[in-house]
Amino acid sequence: MAARRQLVAARGAVTPGGPESDGSEARAPVEETFYDASRAPDAEVWLAMGEDAQQAEVAVYHRTEPHPPAADPVLHAVAHALVETQIARRDPEATVEAAARLVAAGASRHDVIHALGGLVMGQLLAGGFEEAPYLDALAQLTPETLALAAQRGLELTRQAPPRRLGGPHRRTRKGRRKRPQ
Repeated sequence: MAARRQLVAARGAVTPGGPESDGSEARAPVEETFYDASRAPDAEVWLAMGEDAQQAEVAVYHRTEPHPPAADPVLHAVAHALVETQIARRDPEATVEAAARLVAAGASRHDVIHALGGLVMGQLLAGGFEEAPYLDALAQLTPETLALAAQRGLELTRQAPPRRLGGPHRRTRKGRRKRPQ
């Protein structure tokens, strides 16, 4: 939470009723986020946040900014957070290079994040992340294929298998859980 306060303070935003408040702001709940997909977040602060906080920041950003609706907003936030973390860690370096190359070619940073997120999610939803095919796909991304990759990323989140809760159990005829053997 301290990292979030530091980022909000750096932006010059005042949290209503917060310690920097003089009490004159509106008391209506306002969702604020330091995250902006059009700018890279401060790497040190981003990495100091937990995954849940990163995803929450992305989710708030998407609720407050115009954006095409995502079929699964949770997976959408996860994809954004994964790519932002790769860029902040500079691991793999090819992600940073691809993002810089595409933005320099005129693509919006947000569209680039969607395209890279589509590549990551494509691998994860297919059964696991393998770096070599991911690096090949990054190298092949061009401004012309960017929109297709971003759209594919949105489609993958729509086709994601339903989330299973409760672990690897099966139900018996009586409705009780039975551990697999």
